[in-house]
Amino acid sequence: MGIYTLLRETLGNPGNFWAALGSIGQAWEALIVTLTAGIVVFQLRQIRQEQIENRIQGLKLAIDYLSSETFMKATEGALKETKIHGINWRTLLDQLNFVSTLVEQKYTDRDLLFGIKGHELSAIGKYLKDHPIADDIAAELSTTYRKAKNLLGEAEKWSLHKHKEWYK
Repeated sequence: MGIYTLLRETLGNPGNFWAALGSIGQAWEALIVTLTAGIVVFQLRQIRQEQIENRIQGLKLAIDYLSSETFMKATEGALKETKIHGINWRTLLDQLNFVSTLVEQKYTDRDLLFGIKGHELSAIGKYLKDHPIADDIAAELSTTYRKAKNLLGEAEKWSLHKHKEWYK
């Protein structure tokens, strides 16, 4: 059967014409669906790559905040379990609020952050529980600095869990 015969049979017979036209339409639809699926997969990969880049940038920013002079002084005193003098607690708690927001908004990974700075955060959290700080700041821990307090509490839990794993 040649192309001429195929065209004559298809165009000449209405039953064959509509069946052939439907098959052609289905072929086009399948092609469009395949192309659309390829575009969606490409876009998903691109979105995933952007998420990874955002998390890396968020982790870098969190580490920068947790490498400040205020944080380092507080960490040093908390690890030595000595009275901490000469730091601005509001600045430290504001920094911790910001880092907590980065974790909450998924701009950084909590476990990775705790793997890097968890011990220090835990020490500061324990210090704040065991040592009195200014009354006005202590009152604000439940409100203004709630995120910082929660981050420090999570770090303490993480540290206790890791500590138990080390000594198994």
